[in-house]
Amino acid sequence: MKETQFTATLTPVIEVATARSLAHPFIVGLSDGTLPLATFRYYLRQDHQYLEMFGRLHEVLAAQLNTALAQILVLQYLVLMGVKSC
Repeated sequence: MKETQFTATLTPVIEVATARSLAHPFIVGLSDGTLPLATFRYYLRQDHQYLEMFGRLHEVLAAQLNTALAQILVLQYLVLMGVKSC
């Protein structure tokens, strides 16, 4: 497969971002079992809050769509993402 200029430009950037992400103290601690339980609990609470708000946002957007088909598509997306109704 021929590499495009776009791909050639982004590949090094993505590799750097991936390496930095994998070296983040949270990820390292989670991977090797040294992450403090309190830190993990805090993350879970924040993630839960984010997903609740994400779900509400999409419910509001779906309610404002003009067509039934568009509403179905958004709701299917929410189901696929595992977002539960608030």
